[in-house]
Amino acid sequence: MRLGLRISFFVAFTAILPLLLLALAASQVARSQAERQIVDFQVEAARSLGASIARQLDDTERVLVQQVANFRLDVASDEARASFLVATYRLFPEIAIAVLLDEDGGEIAPPLFQPEGKSAELIEHDKVSIPRLAQFRAALPLPSRVPGGVIVGEPYRPEGAVAAVLPMVFTSSLGDGVALAVELSLTPVASRMSTLAAQREINLLGADGQVLLRAGPNGLVDPGRARAFLRNAEVDLRYDTAEGVAILAALASVPGHEWAVVVAEPADSVGAAMYEIQLRTWYVGGVALLIALVGGTFLTRSITGPVVKLRDASHAVGRGEFALRMPIEGRDELTELATAFNRMSASLEQNAAEIASKNHEIERFNLELQARVEQRTTQLREAQARLVQTGQLAAVGELSAGLAHELNNPLAGILGVVQILSARMADRPEAALLHAAEQEALRCKEIVANLLRFTRSGPPREPGAEDVVDLGAVVRDVLALVGGHLRQRGVAVDLSTTDAPMLMRGDASQLGRALGQLLTSLRAVAEPGTTLTIEGALPGAELELRFGLARTVADTDDWRAAGLGFWVARQVFQEHGATLEEPIGERGAKRTWLLRAPSCLLAVGGAA
Repeated sequence: MRLGLRISFFVAFTAILPLLLLALAASQVARSQAERQIVDFQVEAARSLGASIARQLDDTERVLVQQVANFRLDVASDEARASFLVATYRLFPEIAIAVLLDEDGGEIAPPLFQPEGKSAELIEHDKVSIPRLAQFRAALPLPSRVPGGVIVGEPYRPEGAVAAVLPMVFTSSLGDGVALAVELSLTPVASRMSTLAAQREINLLGADGQVLLRAGPNGLVDPGRARAFLRNAEVDLRYDTAEGVAILAALASVPGHEWAVVVAEPADSVGAAMYEIQLRTWYVGGVALLIALVGGTFLTRSITGPVVKLRDASHAVGRGEFALRMPIEGRDELTELATAFNRMSASLEQNAAEIASKNHEIERFNLELQARVEQRTTQLREAQARLVQTGQLAAVGELSAGLAHELNNPLAGILGVVQILSARMADRPEAALLHAAEQEALRCKEIVANLLRFTRSGPPREPGAEDVVDLGAVVRDVLALVGGHLRQRGVAVDLSTTDAPMLMRGDASQLGRALGQLLTSLRAVAEPGTTLTIEGALPGAELELRFGLARTVADTDDWRAAGLGFWVARQVFQEHGATLEEPIGERGAKRTWLLRAPSCLLAVGGAA
């Protein structure tokens, strides 16, 4: 016999004993549980039906309120009012009568309905007799004086109607004193009740306990008992009829209305089914228990022996004994499992050898890869150094171009004029102007001297051999060089530093080039007409320089063009132990760049 069939029998046998125990317990609680389920179903059905009724009435009320609010019926013609009634009448098949009233309840348009005894144009609407029309007019409440008000009258059941009806009055929200009155049939509710009623009776009770709708067998619902619970949201009712029939019932109120839905059915509908379930459970359980006792022992012995051997062999393989093999006996699934185990052992033995070989190859590859990584890292560092140098040269080139634009041509002209006029007008009053021109020429000469000092590159310094530099003075010198460029873009500069020297160790020319690159990049992203604020401070053991722009451009190309400049400046500052922190925020708004550098306080006499 195949192992799968034996396991199926085993599972069936082991389920018999729990089944018998379950039957013992089920025989005690089956009836009460079944009754509870029926009552729960009744409560849920009553709640669902009540909610459905409330939802249907609310939807109808909302649509009719909107319908009245869409038309100025007080100034409409008789033909327009008649058309309005036809349109309203066709909105809902449940509307049997529709009429327009004034604020005192008088008709301002003839009522619309399908007369009894004539061919119907709309077969889904009820036909209305003259007595029914009179009953409707008598049941109508007076219209509300509040614009947009809704008045619901007491439901009643006209003679010959399939279901109860509900008189409703809707006052226009336009405040024109016109109201729409309709007789709304509860036929859709009756249809839904009929679908839920099989062996049970369902009643819709009014506010005083009268039966508005009934579906299913008659005589199960006792309205007198239900009347006492009409104000309750949900009630579980159990009672005996006058004939002594036990009834299981549930009541649920209709939200927003003083109505209730009652669902009832005989309690005997549970007893026969439960008795049959108990009888069959005892019979099947007894037979199954006898079979389980006989077959359980044989099944256990036929399975546990081979399984124990496979378990021991698996532990041995787990300890690394890959050469272990199981004997092959029989033709069932346990034999196939032993064959698969032998193949697994052989595969593991082969894989162990291959893994050892691969490990040696991986170790060799790792060593080679480490060497390649170190070589590539060295190349990247060299490329980074070249990129930094390129950026520095680009900054120097831009500074030189600005200097040539700002100073060379004016300097040549001024010096020429000064030389000529000084020789001719040494004793005249215009000599003061010549003196001023000479001062401007000297200033240009100073700018050129600073430029030459910042662009001068010397041999690399040994660590610890840097000069002591006044960072504030370097900033002022660099501003003298690039100030023209900033003014050309319309950017004003507001420099505010401390009176104390901002001393740090470093290369003055490299720091000057980095600050020049930074200011040139800030010029590229500054919005014309804004102000560049430079503030210096000495908080503790650090120097701080804040470069703030009141407004920046949002153009991505400008930021992309300035990005290399920021990066080059940051690299140079990092070589001097300083950090340049870029702001986080939206481009186009105010942004502040912060330069932090280690302070170098000099002792008296100039010693560091």
